[in-house]
Amino acid sequence: MALPTPGTLCQCGNNERVIRAIAGGLIDYKMLPEQRAWCIDQAEWAGEGYYRREELEAMTDQDLAQAVLDMWNEYVKTHF
Repeated sequence: MALPTPGTLCQCGNNERVIRAIAGGLIDYKMLPEQRAWCIDQAEWAGEGYYRREELEAMTDQDLAQAVLDMWNEYVKTHF
């Protein structure tokens, strides 16, 4: 499969696009409590204990978004 030309097409879904934009500082957006809860759940699930919930809850939105991406990436590397 050929990769898309940068800036023209993203292969990821809407959730991942927004998480990447927040993590990269590309958008100035304050997550709603339910969005933070979803991210915390994602990082806990994919990270399989890497972070404690309290650590994730204390993170900024940008750091939390990056943690989600890191844990998704780690999950894929260790399970596929």
